[in-house]
Amino acid sequence: MRPVVRVAVAAALFLPVALASPPARADAPGPVIRDAAGDEHRLGMSELAALPAVRVTMPPGKGQTAPHLFEGPLLWTVLSHVGAVGGTPRELAGRAILLEGADQYRAVLAVGEIAPDFEGKQVILAERMDGTDIDPAHLRVVVPGDRRGARGVHDLTRISIVAVPDGTAR
Repeated sequence: MRPVVRVAVAAALFLPVALASPPARADAPGPVIRDAAGDEHRLGMSELAALPAVRVTMPPGKGQTAPHLFEGPLLWTVLSHVGAVGGTPRELAGRAILLEGADQYRAVLAVGEIAPDFEGKQVILAERMDGTDIDPAHLRVVVPGDRRGARGVHDLTRISIVAVPDGTAR
């Protein structure tokens, strides 16, 4: 009878851990990326992880005491990888990147801010924070140099390349 009790105790101790394990991160889908033509692309986490990563240290935010280290590919690299950006410098200068979070929060970057031939700002799609993987549902865009951090969209669901209207009445 004792061996059965030990097995039952062992199962009771380890079974919840096995059941609580998250799904494989590599199989999870990343955000939807819509190019200027309206075509949608989606990178899986394993494909995203295969892109070259950079590190960005961000100063402590409001109520925080320590800086955070974020790691992930440049947003430009991600967009280029799926073919969402391209064109002449004049075309790129007239486009924006709309970032959308799960909570419907939206922020905009100019394509020229992150394009290497323009400003080349090191904006990243963060996969890791302080050495720990970020859950695929909670990926975030990190924009170095933003004083308020308002363009750092959390829980990123969609990235869209949009043309800036020319402003003429039609």
